[in-house]
Amino acid sequence: MAKPLDDDTLASILQRAISNSEHLTDGKLAKERLEVERYYRGELPKPLHKGDSKYVSRDVFEAVDSMRSTILEAYSANTRIVFFRPEKGETVEGAKQATEYCRHVFFKENDGEDILYDVLTDGLMKRLSVVKVYYDETTDTDEYEFEALTPEELTMKVSEFKNYKFTGGAVSDNGLFSGSFTVSNTQKKIVVETIQPEDLLVSSRTADLKDANYVIHRTSKSKSDLIKEGYDRKKVNEIVFSGVKDVDFDYEKQARFEPIDDIISTDDGYDESVKETNVYEIYIRLDMDGEGTNKLWKIVYAGNGTILEKEQVARMPFAAFVPLPIPHTFFGDNFASGVIPVQNARTVLIRQIINHSLITNNPRLQVLNGTVQNPNELTDNRLGGIVNVRRMDGLAPIPQAPLNPFIFNLIEMIDGDKEETTGVSKLSQGLNKDALSSQNAQGMVEQLINQSQQRQKIVARRFGKFLKDLWHLIYSTAVDFIDQAEYIDVTGGFVPVNPAEWKHRTAASIELSLGYGEREREAQKWIEIDQYLSQDPELKAGYDYSHRYEVLSRVLDKKGIEDIQNFLTPPDQMQPPQPSTADQLQMAHLQSQIEYQKSQAQAMVEKAKTDRMKAEAELIKAQSEAGYKQADLGLKTTDLAHKIQIDNEEIKLAKATPHKTATFAPNN
Repeated sequence: MAKPLDDDTLASILQRAISNSEHLTDGKLAKERLEVERYYRGELPKPLHKGDSKYVSRDVFEAVDSMRSTILEAYSANTRIVFFRPEKGETVEGAKQATEYCRHVFFKENDGEDILYDVLTDGLMKRLSVVKVYYDETTDTDEYEFEALTPEELTMKVSEFKNYKFTGGAVSDNGLFSGSFTVSNTQKKIVVETIQPEDLLVSSRTADLKDANYVIHRTSKSKSDLIKEGYDRKKVNEIVFSGVKDVDFDYEKQARFEPIDDIISTDDGYDESVKETNVYEIYIRLDMDGEGTNKLWKIVYAGNGTILEKEQVARMPFAAFVPLPIPHTFFGDNFASGVIPVQNARTVLIRQIINHSLITNNPRLQVLNGTVQNPNELTDNRLGGIVNVRRMDGLAPIPQAPLNPFIFNLIEMIDGDKEETTGVSKLSQGLNKDALSSQNAQGMVEQLINQSQQRQKIVARRFGKFLKDLWHLIYSTAVDFIDQAEYIDVTGGFVPVNPAEWKHRTAASIELSLGYGEREREAQKWIEIDQYLSQDPELKAGYDYSHRYEVLSRVLDKKGIEDIQNFLTPPDQMQPPQPSTADQLQMAHLQSQIEYQKSQAQAMVEKAKTDRMKAEAELIKAQSEAGYKQADLGLKTTDLAHKIQIDNEEIKLAKATPHKTATFAPNN
């Protein structure tokens, strides 16, 4: 089992990686990029002889600018090019929010349009361009003073701020407070920034940035910058800030400022705290713990070998754009350098035409010895200048050979070679008057333009792949670091999104619209689909408002309209249709009839209920009376039977007793 790496061994490994990669970047690549930069600015080629025309054909600039303009137009900020499709277990709304959030971070929180411009310019001129994505927390501290405030006034003043801290104060004899306090404001955001190509260091054998053994971002920082970023002050003080950096001798970097500053100073300033040194942010795969498995580490290495930070990370924060890739290599080919021979040839030929015209209009003279009193007068070519001669036949222009007429054919041939090399044609630029003449139909012109843009589309698709990688970096960074909901503007309305709840995403899709009127044709295609589905009797039943909303949303999106919700209401916010005034009156009349019929029916029910109750009462009364009569009859029957029994008993008694004459006294 291997031993863990100590700082000395690690520093040695890092130094070798830096030296090997700087040898490539600061050597051959820097020389090529410097040459392309000067051709792009029209500084090269220089005149061969003193006095020759200084005209320079700007073919490199024209090729780069045409390709850049076309691709920027295709990837306009008003269109949603990159989007996430729903993955397993995810809703359409979730994928749409992720798409809009990444677009919001790139274009709203960062200068997305400037980043696209810089990326395309660097990629076309320097073989590649690189964008870095990272999460940043910046804390700004503001100091406020207060004087002669009552406790209530002081409380009210500090209540306006959050995260305040008193730094000093005093109380006067009359109980008033004076002093100062600081307020800390922390800004959290996902940063997307372009890296100068000369500051990205990789191995010459690297084929893909994602699989590279190491990638290094070289920057220059001062002691104050490092302390502000939170690095240990003791380690920062160990770094030697000499003020002279390797990048000060980078001629590629210096050439960038030559048009505005001819003197490149290496003096960082008057204060030690602002002197800078090289700082290397290294992403390298190492077996740091000696476990036999390489893992990706982020190591910040500064100055003379000081390691400021070591952290294991999940990914490299870089996305690279290589316009003309070479298989199995990383750097690819240089688009702009391929136009340099064209610029040299056109410049030389056009200079010859200009020089010939100058000589023809102001020819060199052959002078007979002694003809001119003052030979210096012949070199003064100002208009109206005087030449004193002794004889009129002593001056004659030197015969000038006529201009070769094939030189113009040669220029046209070179122009054709430039179109084949760059893929940028005059037809696609709208500069070919023959192709755009009135005798050609619009469809034919569009077809010719689209055919002439095939090479541009290849570069544009490479740019699209870069954008997908960039969107994945933004997405992954948001999932890792954004832990609270944010409100973003999505199609005209603010919605909450919380990246912490998102899932890991593996794929993204891209739409490419490039060429003459392609967006309009895409919009018209969806309009025709809407009409077809709306008019077909069999399909109309299944083509409801939610489906039509999606189709018309795509139409507006292709037209470059972002605030779709201002024109179309989402299906989930759709209110039931409101009836017209006539319908409302008819419904009110119908409702009144229904209410009247209900009241009539209720009255009939109540009457029937009352009648039933009366009948039940009569029945109960009749049953009661019958019961009473039956009870009375039973009572009378019982009484009669009782009397009969008494009579019978008396008769029996009378028969049993001897006969006497009874004398009955009257009842009192």
